Amino acid sequence: MAARVDTPVVLVRAGQPTVDPERGGREIVVGVETGQLADSVIDFAFTEAALRGVRLRAVHARTPLSPWPALGWAPPRLEVTEQEEAEQALLSEALVAWRRTYPEVALTAEVRLGSAAQSVLDAGRDADLIVVGRRERGRELGPRLGSVAHAVLHHADSPVAVIPHR
Repeated sequence: MAARVDTPVVLVRAGQPTVDPERGGREIVVGVETGQLADSVIDFAFTEAALRGVRLRAVHARTPLSPWPALGWAPPRLEVTEQEEAEQALLSEALVAWRRTYPEVALTAEVRLGSAAQSVLDAGRDADLIVVGRRERGRELGPRLGSVAHAVLHHADSPVAVIPHR
């Protein structure tokens, strides 16, 4: 269903605990692709965070520049690189309009090293909701969920909202 409909779909696994509004301090996590920003995905996440009165964590993933981490070894970490700073700036810039529209929403924007799916899953481990996008493609190839949405739906411990976008 999440791959076929043109409206947001929220999937909750059977047996997942319901959100306790009295608990407070929880958050919504949204995956953000700065290269192809999906306004409807970000707007959905901000709207939900505002309605629920919770924090919003925007997560953008970047792949390592060197093959060393993929081989199981990483050289000693240096200070924040220029690329990390540039990607953090892009993410912050992408969220400026929503920060103005939703000033009541506490926002954390972070760039994580690794795959997009794993970065969102790690950030959303204890989230009330994880929000991911699904790019709408031509119907001639049939419906397709996309690798990030697919992985998050299958592995998230939290409810997941899949938002179609162009």
